[in-house]
Amino acid sequence: MDPKFNNPSSLAAEFEVAQGLHRDGQLDAAIESLEKILDNDPSFADAIHQLGLIFREKGDAVKAELLIKSAINFNSNDARYHCNLGNILQDQQRLQEAVGFYNTALKLKPDLPEVHLNLGLLQQKQDKHRSAIESFSRAIALRGDWSLAYLNRGNSYGSLRRFNQAVLDYDCAIKINPFEALAYVNRGIVLYQQNNFEQGRESFKKGLQLNPNNPDAIQSFATSLARAGDAVAAANIYAWGYQLYPHINSFLGSLIHQKLKMADWSSLNELMLEHSRRLLNDESVADPFGFMGFANSEHELMVGTKRYSAERFTQSQRLPRFCKPHAKIKVGYLGGEFCSHATSFLLTGVIESFDKNRFELYAFDSGRDDQSAIRKRMEKAFDHFTCITEISDGEAADLINKCEIDILIDLNGFFGNARQGVLAYKPSPIQVSYLGCPGTMGADYMDYLIADATVLPPASEQFYSEKIVRLPGSYQCNDDKREISQAIVTRDKFGLPEQAFVFCCFNNVYKILPDTFDRWVRILLQVKGSVLWLFESHPVAVENLRKEAAARGLDPGRLIFAKHLSLPEHLARHRLADLFIDTLPYNAHTTASDALWAGLPVLTLVGKTFPGRVGASLLKAIDMPELITTTPEEYEAKAIDLATHPEKLAALKTKLAKNRLTTPLFNTKLYTKHFEAALTAMYERYQAGMPPDHIEIKE
Repeated sequence: MDPKFNNPSSLAAEFEVAQGLHRDGQLDAAIESLEKILDNDPSFADAIHQLGLIFREKGDAVKAELLIKSAINFNSNDARYHCNLGNILQDQQRLQEAVGFYNTALKLKPDLPEVHLNLGLLQQKQDKHRSAIESFSRAIALRGDWSLAYLNRGNSYGSLRRFNQAVLDYDCAIKINPFEALAYVNRGIVLYQQNNFEQGRESFKKGLQLNPNNPDAIQSFATSLARAGDAVAAANIYAWGYQLYPHINSFLGSLIHQKLKMADWSSLNELMLEHSRRLLNDESVADPFGFMGFANSEHELMVGTKRYSAERFTQSQRLPRFCKPHAKIKVGYLGGEFCSHATSFLLTGVIESFDKNRFELYAFDSGRDDQSAIRKRMEKAFDHFTCITEISDGEAADLINKCEIDILIDLNGFFGNARQGVLAYKPSPIQVSYLGCPGTMGADYMDYLIADATVLPPASEQFYSEKIVRLPGSYQCNDDKREISQAIVTRDKFGLPEQAFVFCCFNNVYKILPDTFDRWVRILLQVKGSVLWLFESHPVAVENLRKEAAARGLDPGRLIFAKHLSLPEHLARHRLADLFIDTLPYNAHTTASDALWAGLPVLTLVGKTFPGRVGASLLKAIDMPELITTTPEEYEAKAIDLATHPEKLAALKTKLAKNRLTTPLFNTKLYTKHFEAALTAMYERYQAGMPPDHIEIKE
């Protein structure tokens, strides 16, 4: 015991010194000062509490917790102690324990704004954004100049898709603190979600000016640009992020995907090799949706996808399960594209064909109502249609759980308006991946994957976390009501030469890898005067593909680009082409079905992954296996042979016209019958108390 601390005023003065050292960041000196105080007065609660705060700052949560609990033992009436113990527990994700201490703090001092703020932050972690908004609002009412409270309330409004309110809160945070970089960045994200790209871009730029080396801000800006369709700007920002932070793997995978969207193949091989090296070195990577476009290995897809799902969609709190059988099997479809989109074009006929005496169908829409005809058909086909766009993942999961959905089918996977956070709560006892993700979700909350024997042979099951349900024919559904415009189409109207052989591929540009393009150029050079008709997605992609053609000795004028049209018109223009030639490692999916439905033969090359075997699956289901090739050499030879022997191509077109309505691929009612059998088998296993297992539906 130091004699100079014999009186309380000396201890109080030393405590002020310790607090000053702490504020100045001299943590070790502050600890030494506080320990002197406690040597003289072990019951000095404020000193114990301050010491706990310092150890929290130093990252020693265990010691911090013990110290602040000790402070509470000496003085249980100080709300700050309870609040800060709640913070320490929240740091450790011990959220329910933390809530108890925050509530105690509020009982002791209801007007302490820090408690309301920290409780709101905890509620955000629990995905309870409405409660979080109430907590932040109380903090703001008590301390109206707190930019952090406005910032976080804006984040919760954003999570609930209440974008206008989110922008107002970010504006308030910025007015209070013009240097709050995160408020600018998050404001930019919300403005992009409102399609307000110009203001969003300016907001991002301001945020990055204030904090130019913030990797999260760079990532958010690039992702927003990508979702807005600005692939060039997105690629530039991802490249900047990758240059600043080469160890952050998400920049690498996203950069590759954006470069592919622009057909920018510079340094592509080096980037893809590095991506593969990191995957196999147990490092994180980017969104699996982009990776599927260039992955040649099911093993790598599995590794990357499992890691991605584990990092982003783990959820410790699973919703309660129910076992009682229903008079009808309740099937929910979770999707963001119940609109004029490929998913709806494929699925609508199946939903309309379901046996409503045996199944009750629910749609949970995380997208938008585009007022299209297909949207109206969808709304009419489902028994229940609920929009979840403006509610949080937790609230959506709770809604689905309360509906007692027996089987929840995810239509998105990793693309579009996906809501994997909803599925992570496991709101339904049976959860199924279908259509949106041509591969594994790598997530323990997904039970089944709908496939077929071609896209997913038994030898591939080891690379999937789900149990496989194989349908006969193709896994892909189709709508036999899809309208093909009867308007007269001419080659002249679309810039196609009248007498030339027209090869066609309307796939997204990111599916066109250099190897595929090399094959196409070799084919065109062998077929005199032929042209290649591609989909025009981005002016830069058009320019780059023409440059790549010239570099390979092909006249760039032999590449012709098709603009966007309505689906009936798009299907009709297929009549002007002679042969659809597929991509690899990611085949045409809906695009191949479009071609076959319109009467255009599809030549495919079988790949090593689910996305690369879809073309073969479709061709087998329409009984045209002669258009399936297994080597690049066979693929090129077949394309050249059909282009130079018109009688062979004519025979194939005749066969396709006959098979179009007589084989399983476009038999919507038969497909629905098989799909219903698959759902019934899953449901019966669950009701019998059996775990998910592989299921095969016979003809």
